Amino acid sequence: MSANEIGEDFGAQRDLAFKEEMTTSTLDAQGEVVAALKYYRQALLIRQKLAAAAPCSILLQRDLAITLLRAGTALGTLGDLDAALRCNRESVAIWQQLVAADPSDGEWEGLALGHERVGDALEARGDLDGALESYEECLAIRQQLVLADPSSADYQGGLALGHMSVGGILLDQEVLDRALEHYQAGLAIKRQLLAADPGDAERQGDVAFTQATVGLVVETQGDLDGALQRYHESLAIWQRLVAADPSNMEWQDELAHGHQCIADTLEQQDDLDGALERYREALAIREQLAAANPAEAEWQSDLAYTQERIGDALEQQDDPDGALERYREALIIRQQLVAADPAEPQWQSDLAYTQERIGNALGAQGHLAEALWSYRKSVAILQELAAADPGNTEWQGDLACCHESVGDTLEEQGDLQGALRSYQDSLAIRQKLVAADPSDAESRLDLDFSRQRVGEILKMQAAAAQRANRPRRHR
Repeated sequence: MSANEIGEDFGAQRDLAFKEEMTTSTLDAQGEVVAALKYYRQALLIRQKLAAAAPCSILLQRDLAITLLRAGTALGTLGDLDAALRCNRESVAIWQQLVAADPSDGEWEGLALGHERVGDALEARGDLDGALESYEECLAIRQQLVLADPSSADYQGGLALGHMSVGGILLDQEVLDRALEHYQAGLAIKRQLLAADPGDAERQGDVAFTQATVGLVVETQGDLDGALQRYHESLAIWQRLVAADPSNMEWQDELAHGHQCIADTLEQQDDLDGALERYREALAIREQLAAANPAEAEWQSDLAYTQERIGDALEQQDDPDGALERYREALIIRQQLVAADPAEPQWQSDLAYTQERIGNALGAQGHLAEALWSYRKSVAILQELAAADPGNTEWQGDLACCHESVGDTLEEQGDLQGALRSYQDSLAIRQKLVAADPSDAESRLDLDFSRQRVGEILKMQAAAAQRANRPRRHR
């Protein structure tokens, strides 16, 4: 059955679906994703009805595939990853049918986008192998599209994005050489696109972002000089963009991030003075952004993080007073973020980490009781987070570290029994982490250290008991 055979209502129904989707576009732009999803679903019902009535209509099948992708994106944004994945996979199935019916048609880009969205949903679910497979399917299609039409900037841009997506998964999987190959391939394409239009600010930003990403991979490989070179090249672009438009806050944010990447690398090279200079450059920008956008939680969090990084560098310079001042400034921001959104686990985790840093600085100053209070605040937060999500190994590991810090402080105070309890709590967590992933070398080292600490305390207790039971000599 053709579209014309559906009936006179066909055009009206298709127009209605189009209007529903136009409404969603407006709501999406306003950040009203929940409201947008309602209209996507209404449009989807219409598209499904029309496509079912005319399964041979390329037009109606394409309409349905596009609406499924849009609905999948909205569902993914709202965190309903299973539903998002279903929509995206249904869309891929339709694109595959369209391509099979006419391999020369332009449905290939739709199929590539469908694979990309499936990869996005799988990545968000933590299925890196599945995501990699989907991204590689997308990349293969986009490579063929570029071969067929090398002059298409859209196809070139899609190919660059495909390389970035594959590179991102490989980086998460710590397959660094392959990740670097894909990032460099994406960077080369983006540079070619920029060379064709040097004044395009968006393309300049793409090159800067990708250059910094290459720097991250090179840094992870241990080539700190190579990473610094790439970070400086990226920073130079952001500086030019910000100079041309100081009111662009997104560019200001990227500029601050650029300074911070350089600072982190300099810190690894033990150039603490150089690192502090860069951290303070980033801080000045982040303070302006946070002040201008007090409701922007991410920028408030970024400001707190930069304060903490300055504190870390000062602590390494044996300046616990300066470090503590920075940590406490960060603490105020972290507490405000938690108060504004107590259900957000990231803010809770960040607060716990800041409390631990404050405990470290107080301990370095010899204020053991205050340090212990901060460590226990951190433990309490992480216990709640770990109980709510036992599968989150990062929180479990952080909790083990905090128990260990409590134990260290109690030992220093002479409370061996209290220290033993904390070390045993840390040991129990690390035993579970190693049992869950015996191949994790870092977890095994942490476990060995916990065993060592427990053993040391038991020996100290035994020696103390032996001294106490030793008969006294009388003159």
